[in-house]
Amino acid sequence: MQILAGATLSVVPLKDASTGAGHMTIVSAMQLGIPQVITRFPTVNDYFKHKVHGLFVTPNSRTSLREAIRYLWSHPDERSRMSEAATTFAAEWLTEEASQRHLLDYLTAIRDQRSPHPHPPGWAHGSADAA
Repeated sequence: MQILAGATLSVVPLKDASTGAGHMTIVSAMQLGIPQVITRFPTVNDYFKHKVHGLFVTPNSRTSLREAIRYLWSHPDERSRMSEAATTFAAEWLTEEASQRHLLDYLTAIRDQRSPHPHPPGWAHGSADAA
């Protein structure tokens, strides 16, 4: 965590979708406000947003990875914007309290015999992609 906290950006290159997906590293970096370069796989699409929290890169593309790292490294204003967005999103959605809110909503839906929300209320707005 100390190394990550002192980082300018975090790079999470994943070999393929069977990889553990680096969830702990990604979430920790978001909580610390570290912009990231991550290989695009469905396992992280629901909480890490391209051009909002960092950049997705094409799987197995060294060129895509290199270009994204260079871009973020040379655009401190973008890193700052992404840092703020990641910190805000993580504080709202990637905490124990957020898990408790979602569980309460889920249990309430079961009690009320209705379908639970697929995501916590407000998630779609909070995780919206940038234009």
